[in-house]
Amino acid sequence: MKTKSLFYGFAAALLLAGCGPTTTSSQSASPSESETPSETSTPTSSSPTSSEEDDGIPAEWKKYELSTCAELNAVGATVADGEKSAETYYVAATVKEITNPTYGQMVISDDTGTFECYGVHGEDDTYFDKLPEAPEEGDLVLFKGQVKNYKGTYEFDPGYLLDFVSQSSEEEINPDDYQLTSLAEARKVADGEYVKVKGTVLRFTYNINLSEIGFMLADKTASIYIYDSRLSAQVEEGEEVTLVGKKDHWILEDEQTSADKFGYLGCHQITDCVLVDHKAGSGFDYDSVAVETTVRDVVTSDLSDDITSILYKAPTYIDKREGTGYTNYYLLDLDQNTGSYTYTQANGKDFAWLDEYDGKIVNLYFVALNAKMSSTGGVWRLLPVKVSDEPFAFDLADAPKFAVEYYGIPQFTGTYGDDPAKELVTSVSSEILGINNATLAYASDDTSAVWFADEEGKTVFHVDPSKNKSVTVTITGSLAGQTDYSATVTVDAREAAAVETITVKQAIEAKDGDELTVKGVVGPGLVNKNGFYLIDETGVIATEVLGGHDVFDGTFDIGDTVIVKATRGFNGKNGTNTQIKLYDAEITVSEYGDGTYPSSSFITGKTLAEILASSDALAETAKAYVLEDVTITGVVTAYYSNFYINQGESSTQLYSGGGGYSWLEDYLDQTVDIVFAPCNWNNSGLKGCLFSLTTADGTTVINRNNFPSK
Repeated sequence: MKTKSLFYGFAAALLLAGCGPTTTSSQSASPSESETPSETSTPTSSSPTSSEEDDGIPAEWKKYELSTCAELNAVGATVADGEKSAETYYVAATVKEITNPTYGQMVISDDTGTFECYGVHGEDDTYFDKLPEAPEEGDLVLFKGQVKNYKGTYEFDPGYLLDFVSQSSEEEINPDDYQLTSLAEARKVADGEYVKVKGTVLRFTYNINLSEIGFMLADKTASIYIYDSRLSAQVEEGEEVTLVGKKDHWILEDEQTSADKFGYLGCHQITDCVLVDHKAGSGFDYDSVAVETTVRDVVTSDLSDDITSILYKAPTYIDKREGTGYTNYYLLDLDQNTGSYTYTQANGKDFAWLDEYDGKIVNLYFVALNAKMSSTGGVWRLLPVKVSDEPFAFDLADAPKFAVEYYGIPQFTGTYGDDPAKELVTSVSSEILGINNATLAYASDDTSAVWFADEEGKTVFHVDPSKNKSVTVTITGSLAGQTDYSATVTVDAREAAAVETITVKQAIEAKDGDELTVKGVVGPGLVNKNGFYLIDETGVIATEVLGGHDVFDGTFDIGDTVIVKATRGFNGKNGTNTQIKLYDAEITVSEYGDGTYPSSSFITGKTLAEILASSDALAETAKAYVLEDVTITGVVTAYYSNFYINQGESSTQLYSGGGGYSWLEDYLDQTVDIVFAPCNWNNSGLKGCLFSLTTADGTTVINRNNFPSK
């Protein structure tokens, strides 16, 4: 029996989900047939047998003529595409990342740089996952191989493992030293402690190459995620598995600061595992452990709640979405809107089993595997586990409650500084649920401050903020033949004039870290950021909204006058401030508006060339310009889209991401007038954020990224 996990997997496995393609050299190919190198040698043991010199490389390894990573890349540059070097080279380096543990695709590094290894074998051509002992990330390795040029990437294909020195500080683990515990109890164990557990393998997770990197394990008491790629390759779905591993909460290193900010604990998991036993299972009773809930309740859970890897069961609408270079599967609630996307690293290929349910509501077992964290909040990312054999059937007795909670309540925000004069939903129908005209009625306990008027057959919501009152609104749902359902919300009618605010110009001039209350008008949305431009007669400033895309729920829109509480700050990279912004912004009062924003602060008379040549690029990121006779060009492929604004000989890219400018495809190569703000979010030079464009016939199109479509 093994007494220690010999391979812990690669630490970067849990990356961003559903955000477009991620490619690595040779990933689209299959492992090549092994070629016998022109030189052979006998592997040494997996720990050094002689003294090491100051560089950390065992003296025994130095009998070979060792190359550096930089030298191997230089060799690759002399090799024709698709060919290999005639000579065999040796390298001693550190395993930086293992991207496919099945056949040893990895990146190694030394002081001179990095080098790719498409596949690592034993000298007898044993594949990586079949080696009795194999290196982990961080270990020092001795490889030999011929250098291949694969479309400009230089790599060993394959590389041969001669020896390695483990750098792991993990103590030897003897499974017999641990008492078997239930998964419910294991979840309570402190991070860093080892536990011995037994359960059924429910569903694997995969990397980009569709290699197993982990799995959901469940017993009758709870469930938890097992993250160990080598162990995953040894077990099958449905098997009963006993293992010893280390309790952990995993958070992507780049997201740790944001996680700390919002109290997110990370993916609740067991890692660094030793497989004790595995055998065929006798079936698993999912309902014995699954928590019945709704998708909405899960995705709106507080980020500080330790809900990751808990098995849930909920009616779920499956929505497959295919975009430019990516495929996502969304798990949505009964309203076909509230929900989140599946956690995928394989561009959706790992969830092709959901295709037969696309566009349908099923009873789904799933987990919140982790949360994607950013400075503005987090989004729970879901892992579908199994579709229940029990068909979904909606009970019409629940229709009044459904109408109130999913359509009635979300129409109201907390504080109103002006009369919204907002038309409310009074009828809810759903073909997929079989609901035909469930009605909604509204009542106020103080009609002097909040009231509902019948105007031209529509129910319109009114507020008198001068009353400065908190009012209870009762929303009642009804459906013929069913019992009514009622719920209440609190509406605050407050005069915005009582709030002391500053202008946008004053916000721009504020100090880094100052907490501000700013009044302005909501402008066009940021692209690839959760926010919008706040605009008044004195200036414009990029504003990142606390709470992410969930904030853009239709309760405020472009052209609304708002009071924002936010922190003044910068964005940048490598310690350089390159973008002026407000962040952690919350809209505390909305005075609504007519869909327009002030343009008196927009600068005219400058050319694109003059803007890009500014001696103060940072200051440019808090300005907006009007440019005439601009041409929009773009590069649109199956995997990505880039758009550019061009004036004369000058050109700059529109800062983009997530399809934020896909609507520009209709205006390619046209000459238009634009309003744009220079931006530099990541120290890559001034790019553009487009506010709007006006075509030759006078039609103006506003960038509505982040906001609901109209």
